[in-house]
Amino acid sequence: MCKEKTPSIEYDDQALQAEVINPFESITPTAPTLTAADPAIVAAAEVAKTQIQLAYFMAVQNPRNRHAAWGKIIEACQRPAFASKAIYNKPVGSSTITGPSIRMAEEIIRHWGNIMVRTQVIYEDDHKRRVTVQAIDLETNNQYIKEIVTNKTVERKFAGKDREILGERKNTNGETIYIVKATDDEMHNKEASMISKAIRNEGLRLIPADVIEDALNTALEVRSKADNEDPDKQLKTLISWFQGLKVDVKALEEWLGHEIKTISPLELESLRGIYRAICDQETSWAAVMEEKLAADPHVQASNHMERTAEKIKQELSEVEVAEQVAAEEPEADLTADELDLMLQYLIDQGLPRQLHNLAKEAIAHESLERKLQVFNYLGGDQDAQEDSE
Repeated sequence: MCKEKTPSIEYDDQALQAEVINPFESITPTAPTLTAADPAIVAAAEVAKTQIQLAYFMAVQNPRNRHAAWGKIIEACQRPAFASKAIYNKPVGSSTITGPSIRMAEEIIRHWGNIMVRTQVIYEDDHKRRVTVQAIDLETNNQYIKEIVTNKTVERKFAGKDREILGERKNTNGETIYIVKATDDEMHNKEASMISKAIRNEGLRLIPADVIEDALNTALEVRSKADNEDPDKQLKTLISWFQGLKVDVKALEEWLGHEIKTISPLELESLRGIYRAICDQETSWAAVMEEKLAADPHVQASNHMERTAEKIKQELSEVEVAEQVAAEEPEADLTADELDLMLQYLIDQGLPRQLHNLAKEAIAHESLERKLQVFNYLGGDQDAQEDSE
């Protein structure tokens, strides 16, 4: 097979260099101005990077044993002291939300292993602070991130002279609630509560659902067993817990609807879960009582009767005002301008469309007699007005 010979081409380097034009030849390059980074920021970034790398390295060296982790979680839930704080109940209307408490979530995440939880402040000013909560499974690289915003304010019924009042509002009882600037301790407690709940919610998303369900069932069995063995002891413990929250026996009996000595195992379990929900700042005793009353059929009927009575009272008040206006007969020596003002007043009180148009026409009419006639019809003759309606 014959191959064609490729002709060689000789280039004149000097000629090419003479023909090439550099478009940037007239531009004098200047070095960019560099700002030295804050050494503290650089050091913090390096520390965070090293921590993450080390966490992944340790996860590879010590992989998770799912069966052993499950066994440790169940073993923890079998401890009566831990089981009593493992579940929360939050009443919402006629239903109840039940789930693992913050303490239980922390125990599950710890025993499941190779899960890293990180919190980082990403923004802060005089009014709020933004923090991200990140939960990472170091073996599967699944991760969930939650951003929480904490306003640097708290609400107080009584604001001391040393508190900076930023605003106020009315609660459901008509009481004034002051919005004041939060102190460092109040800000810490407020933020810590939100972070703990974010860690629970995001961290448990990395745990298999059957593992969480097994843990909840185990804790419920342990609590039920303790209630059956010594119900008086469990009741005394529950009362002491609520007394720590400044909720006395009388308040508990108000929630139960009967004396506390006749409490049932189901009610005992519900109150135990409510206590945990209050400790986790999922709700408050005032909110619990409000939900309880709202779900009570007798209270619902009473509220409906109160709203109906208020509506009737308002309607009667409007009728009285209308009768009072109708009783004000215009004098014969009224001027056209005065009659126009009176007709406009009746219009503002709210007339049916036909009577509204009639009053408007009378105002536009030049005849004083016509104005007086329409006014007597609308304001003085109440029976005629009702027949027209």
